[in-house]
Amino acid sequence: MSGLDPARVAVMVEAPVTGAGADAARLLRERGLSTLLLTHDPDGMPQYLRRQLAQQDVSVIQTSTLDVEAMRASVLQHLDGSPRAVLGMYEYYAAQAAELAREFGCPGPAPEAVAICRDKARQRDQLAGTELTVHYRRCHTADQAQSAAAELGTPVIVKPTNLTGSVLVRRCDTPHEAKEATEAILRQGEYLGIPVQNEVLVEEFIEGAEYSVELMHGRAVAVTSKTLAPGTVIEIAHTVPAGLATELQDYLSRVAEEACSVIGLRWGPAHVELRVQESGRAAVIEINARVAGDRIPELVRLATGVDLVDEHIGAALGEAARQGEPEAPVATIRFRQGPGGRLNRVSKLESARAIAGVREVHLRIAEGQEHRLNGSNQDRVAWAIATGDVEAAARTAATQALDTVELDWARMQGATP
Repeated sequence: MSGLDPARVAVMVEAPVTGAGADAARLLRERGLSTLLLTHDPDGMPQYLRRQLAQQDVSVIQTSTLDVEAMRASVLQHLDGSPRAVLGMYEYYAAQAAELAREFGCPGPAPEAVAICRDKARQRDQLAGTELTVHYRRCHTADQAQSAAAELGTPVIVKPTNLTGSVLVRRCDTPHEAKEATEAILRQGEYLGIPVQNEVLVEEFIEGAEYSVELMHGRAVAVTSKTLAPGTVIEIAHTVPAGLATELQDYLSRVAEEACSVIGLRWGPAHVELRVQESGRAAVIEINARVAGDRIPELVRLATGVDLVDEHIGAALGEAARQGEPEAPVATIRFRQGPGGRLNRVSKLESARAIAGVREVHLRIAEGQEHRLNGSNQDRVAWAIATGDVEAAARTAATQALDTVELDWARMQGATP
């Protein structure tokens, strides 16, 4: 990177594994900028992500991405001056990216707001006293969680305060189950190199349909409908638009906008998850100070013409947003969960990609890799994106694509069938 003009370089703090990071590198390159990726574990990135980043000539620098000063020093070892922009697109490192942007004088979200978003307990405290939140208790021991579940009334949701992707999140139907779920969180120690906080949230369980609102600069851009695997918190499908009556869609947008305002998140992207009760009231599940994962930005682009990743880049560069055109009325993504095991062989992948309406079929693991289940979104091994004139047509195409791909698995010792 030496010899490059720092004003033509953007720094990305880690790259999410579901595509937004690779998309950002491509879009930056289109704007004439180079990408410097800071990561704590280059060899730990999935093979497909390393390939995608290499195709965009991304320079990968190993450093401690939980340490803002270490990142700053690493950047200045490779650039003679401050970069043009700093992007935080990966949930676990969003707060550090916001602080690094401030250090370099780059546009970005308020680090204080991002830090609140990164701590689900602080989020709940910030929203307390509004009609946006749910009843909850902060607990530091399993016994406290058991008592909290009894007090709130089961079922409850028990979750760690600083993880994402539904990792270690459990619905508990008895206080004893809440105790067991808390014990599992407190003994975890770390996850993907992230220290797990010694605290859990016990929340009332909200029965109802789940949605997310995708926002930019505190204003709603799209509403996404979500589908969960039965009896779990694992997301197996998303669709844009959500197919709601205008009144309900506008209401969810207002709730998400108010939640971001309360947190102080007014710059850049946000992803707000909500559940709508039978009464019609929407409760905020969580707020993320980043573009959504799970390829939701691609669904939004296909269905609305708004490229959330490009809007984020434009804001970070101080440039105007580039408005596109919708490519289809509806876009959906469907996920395929895998068994525990080693993936021996993949076949009919190109046949799946050739199905009418299918825009993308992707495998998260490669032949020869091992896959272990942990009861979270990490259990998913493949996805398919499809578009259509109506939701049913897009759903059928995406489902057919996933059903077409053949995966041959070998059992591993200790794997779940």
